Amino acid sequence: MIDAEVGRAPASGVGCARLHEHHRATAFGLGLRHAEPLAPAWLVLGTAATPLGCGACSLVPAPLTVLPFSTDQHGDALLATSLADPVLRGQTLLAQWLVAGPGGCAAVGLSFSGALEVQFQ
Repeated sequence: MIDAEVGRAPASGVGCARLHEHHRATAFGLGLRHAEPLAPAWLVLGTAATPLGCGACSLVPAPLTVLPFSTDQHGDALLATSLADPVLRGQTLLAQWLVAGPGGCAAVGLSFSGALEVQFQ
């Protein structure tokens, strides 16, 4: 599983992320940790990068799919799936979480996680 952590914005208004990577043989997950609790969240997935700046943050993936989520009481969310599909082999995916609440993109009221490029081999 790969986790993105969105911290509360410090006094500077910059709320950026730390990424943690965990490997499992047959499962794959994109997780969000320590974001705004009980808040709307979106996982943006794409296959190309077209960074779009917003305040202190950037939306990196060119959105191909945007999946809606809600964070739990701890500010966590998870997309879990199986890696059994051979169609994923050789593919590259860009992923980034957006969460409603205070953060680096005050103009639209969103916090951004760091973006992650995932290569399926």
